[in-house]
Amino acid sequence: MTLESPHALVGAAAAEIFLSRPQHCAEAVVLALNRHLTGGLPPAQAAGVASGFSLGLGGAGCLCGALSGATLCLGLFLAPRGDRLERRAARKAAKALHQSFLEAHGSACCRELCRAASGDETEARAKRCAAITGFAAAEAARLILEIRPELAGTGFAPAPGLFSRLRRLLRP
Repeated sequence: MTLESPHALVGAAAAEIFLSRPQHCAEAVVLALNRHLTGGLPPAQAAGVASGFSLGLGGAGCLCGALSGATLCLGLFLAPRGDRLERRAARKAAKALHQSFLEAHGSACCRELCRAASGDETEARAKRCAAITGFAAAEAARLILEIRPELAGTGFAPAPGLFSRLRRLLRP
């Protein structure tokens, strides 16, 4: 994955939104996918529909908010009319997203993922969650674009300096 690929741009945007701190993980994923794949939701609504998923389902520490926000977007983009075949494609993509997430991070549980952060708790957690947020958004975009390639290039305009800031912030 290169930073120029559409799914990498979505991932970088989600991580940037998360690190800028107005939004949590799920909200950042939904905002980035909605904006870059032209989902059609007003930004406030995109953040609102994802708000309960952040912090492991509203602070419960369960399902990772980035993963749940990405899964929400699979339905938004792969089943826009809600017909049976579209919903089946969205479920198949959700299973693939979950599997790749588990392979990359070892867990889908927010509490477990946050426990894996080391060092200064606040900074380490922010960096880890930003990376996870970016991964979930990028992987969802990849899965969406495999089925709906016409969405590539519809809303891509990375913020100036986005990649240099991300590289600096996400350095180990």
